Amino acid sequence: MFSLVYFLVIGLVAGLLAARVMNVDQPWYMSMLIGMVGAIVGGVLGLIVDIRNIPLLGELVMATLGAILCLWAWSIYSSRKR
Repeated sequence: MFSLVYFLVIGLVAGLLAARVMNVDQPWYMSMLIGMVGAIVGGVLGLIVDIRNIPLLGELVMATLGAILCLWAWSIYSSRKR
C-alpha cells in the first residue's frame, strides 16, 4: 500500500515538474498520469544507467526525465492527430 502511494506521489511531482519544464498547460490529473508513465520509463532508464544509489532524488530525477520524454512524445502524437 505504501509503495503505491509513494509511486503516485513521485509520479505527481514528476508530472508537474515536467509540465513546468515543457511549459505545457494541462489539468493536474493529466500531469499525474503522464508522471506515472514517466516514472515507469524513468525507472527503466535508471536501471540502464544504474542510478539506484540515490533513493528519493534519483527516483524523482529519473521519473521527471521520463515524464518529459512522455510529454514530448504525447505532444508529437497529439499534433499529428489534428
